[in-house]
Amino acid sequence: MIFCQPIPNTETRFPRRLLGFLLIILVLASSGCRCPWSCSNADLAQSSNWLQGGLQAYHQGEHLQAQELLAKAAESRPADPILREHLAENYLQQGKTSEAIAELLKASEISQQDASILVKIGNLYLASGQQIPAQQYARKALATDRQLHTAWVLNAETKIAKGNLTDALNDYQRALSLKNNSPEIQLKIAELQQLLGRPLRALSTVEQMLAQIPEATQPEQALMLSSHLLMQLKQPAQAIDKLKLAVNRDDASAHAHLQLAQAQIAVGQFETARNTLVVAQQKYPNTTIFESELAELGSGKERIAALDVLTNEYVR
Repeated sequence: MIFCQPIPNTETRFPRRLLGFLLIILVLASSGCRCPWSCSNADLAQSSNWLQGGLQAYHQGEHLQAQELLAKAAESRPADPILREHLAENYLQQGKTSEAIAELLKASEISQQDASILVKIGNLYLASGQQIPAQQYARKALATDRQLHTAWVLNAETKIAKGNLTDALNDYQRALSLKNNSPEIQLKIAELQQLLGRPLRALSTVEQMLAQIPEATQPEQALMLSSHLLMQLKQPAQAIDKLKLAVNRDDASAHAHLQLAQAQIAVGQFETARNTLVVAQQKYPNTTIFESELAELGSGKERIAALDVLTNEYVR
């Protein structure tokens, strides 16, 4: 006769109360508490208060206070990479790049190599002149997520730093394919096309970019690039129109006014150029270049230079 062994009672082996207790621990641990068995609603509330206080201090420019509060919040929630990113941004506002990188490295470790954090690390290395680690993090980011356009942008910028403009252009174009109608990327592409001796392509790219933006908010840098390209292509009237748009903005730079005056001089519009320089001198009284330009214009030197009407040397 064969006797069947009774099936053990699973509740006897693993009581439901113990199972429930373990589930509570897991839930609390996922909330970021360092010690989930001792974490309470009060602990979580205190952590949130540190975070809110830190962010408020950051926005008010009180960076040391923000650093202290955000550090406490990060210590209380060691599994939260966003808090480390907040700390990194606060360090950046204080000019502490090394400390910011250290916090982002912690955030990257916590997040298990989040590609967007890897890009931030790479950008900081590149900004501080450390090209090799910047390139390494660009590659890490692409290995993690090849659909992240900012990773391709970082990769392009590391190649520009090495003088590899053609490959950089390809990377920017890949980034643009992942984020259509991005003015920042289109401007970079236009600048590279210009540097590579492709003025027609560069003009087409920058004009496509400008067409997406209301005239009143078109970036000065893009307008000035368009103007320079139009002068290269022997279209001075259109070039001057672009510069007029640039100087009519409330935030126009002194450089934009200078370029407009020099373009007007280049096509023989001497009196108009004089008016442009006078207005610029009044708007930027501490910029001495306008006074010297007016003096040269009055001496006739600029009139001689204007014999080459379609020169593109006015952009320096």
